[in-house]
Amino acid sequence: MRSRPDYAGPALLGPGEVAIVGRVELVPPLQKSDQNIRAISPFYDFENTVYLLVDDKPRTFDKEPGMWDMQGHIATRFGETFFKRLPARAHYISLAMIFMQLGKYRPTEKVYLPGQLAIAVAPGDHAVYIGTIRYHRTPFFEVERIEVVDEWERARDEFVERFGDARRLRKGLAQVIAQPSRRGVALAPAHPW
Repeated sequence: MRSRPDYAGPALLGPGEVAIVGRVELVPPLQKSDQNIRAISPFYDFENTVYLLVDDKPRTFDKEPGMWDMQGHIATRFGETFFKRLPARAHYISLAMIFMQLGKYRPTEKVYLPGQLAIAVAPGDHAVYIGTIRYHRTPFFEVERIEVVDEWERARDEFVERFGDARRLRKGLAQVIAQPSRRGVALAPAHPW
């Protein structure tokens, strides 16, 4: 399950690509005891990580996403800024996924969070700051609200520190297409809390 490649600077951005810059937060945040993750590969870190399923059109899921649906996802740790390369066109975050239990000889358990966010990319964009996507949830992972928080100054400063030129970064906050229903996304068995 390969994530979108990291943006490593203007020289490494391919033709027809744009860098997407943002962050994802969960309120309240995950506690270490919420996840039961046992390393199955030294190349992946599933703890405190969210997987954003990115599509070129808005999409809803009535069953659990398959591996094909995971093509081109964005994997990022909660609360950390991500810099990912995507094709230079509009995108939609259709769903977010968190592994709650994972490991050898263990059943895999996941929690799904609604997506329904639009990302606008304008012609000529090099890098687009989409904001901090903040999921407000109950202790049972019912998402009550999604908000996009503008932390432009922090993101711009981090972009400049890493890549040098703030003129390459444009603010284009993600737009929430629809707020979740009180029940959130019910695709997999409920977490046994």
